[in-house]
Amino acid sequence: MWKTQIASAAALLEQAGFRREPSAQAATGGAPRYEFHDPDFCRCVYVGGEREYAELQRVRAARVDQHYRELRAFNPSANSPGPMVWGAWNPQGLDLE
Repeated sequence: MWKTQIASAAALLEQAGFRREPSAQAATGGAPRYEFHDPDFCRCVYVGGEREYAELQRVRAARVDQHYRELRAFNPSANSPGPMVWGAWNPQGLDLE
């Protein structure tokens, strides 16, 4: 399950516009930037600025909202759950509240 959560977090970061860079190339200084390090799975860092961070907050909130909508609509006797009910809808490390 943790690989699914990691892949889901990576997808969220990429959807928000974060760039994936090798950890060794992670720069410091300059314009404000946000870094999400993944030393275990891709051995990389996802890098973005204020615009990407704001988009990440929006995308993550939309995913959480979608999870709760699907959870409320799920009826075990009438339909099968969607991926947002049981899948990685709230990736670890991306709690932005």
